[in-house]
Amino acid sequence: MTRSLASWTSRCAALALLTGGLLCGCAMVTVSSQGPEQYIAMRRGDILSTGRLSAATRDTLHIAALDGNTCQREPLDCINTISTVDGINTDRRLSSLAELSLQIAITNTPANASDWSDAQFDLWLGAARFAYAFLFLGERTAGERAFEDRQTQVRDYYNYAVQELAHALLLRGALAADAGNGVPGTQYIAGWSIHLDLSRTRLPEGVREPREVIPASRLSFAGIRSIYRRDGLGAKGRRRAFSARCRRRT
Repeated sequence: MTRSLASWTSRCAALALLTGGLLCGCAMVTVSSQGPEQYIAMRRGDILSTGRLSAATRDTLHIAALDGNTCQREPLDCINTISTVDGINTDRRLSSLAELSLQIAITNTPANASDWSDAQFDLWLGAARFAYAFLFLGERTAGERAFEDRQTQVRDYYNYAVQELAHALLLRGALAADAGNGVPGTQYIAGWSIHLDLSRTRLPEGVREPREVIPASRLSFAGIRSIYRRDGLGAKGRRRAFSARCRRRT
């Protein structure tokens, strides 16, 4: 009887220790409900909307054994690592490279910069290149990713990079020089060949070159009942009045 009682007591003690260990392990995981604002921030927050890397890019960094906070401060080293590390599929790699490249371009370009350096052009062109590669040269087509938040994010990276490039090209005089003769021209900047074509741009009579390029996304109107927009630069090529092709020279 004494032996049986001792055995039963030992089993209870072992069970208590095991249960305690499981409870301690589970205590590290917490679950909480989120409102609509937190849901949107978690699913769609990224370098453009919140100033922080998206959850998708942070997941990629974890796969590559990289620290998200470190990559937020020093993205260049992380870009080099993600470009070569194994175990990351093409779509995940390209979308993360696009966001990290856009982050470093924004960080190194003052908002009121009147003229970009060649190094700044190189950063923004690199961001646009990675975003374009994801959208059109990834493992899946754009149609297969049509309902994914990631495609919406990377499309915004591409459009934002291209609109900033167009404005910088105008300030450098590249657009004005091309508009003056109305024929396509090529600019060579930071190892890139940028082919510009303003031949279909409709300017007022007597005006030979645009004075300013303002992205439509930055404009707001008051007192107008309906606003009509047409896809332009960076969207449907057949309908755009201004076109640009960028190619990295090797």
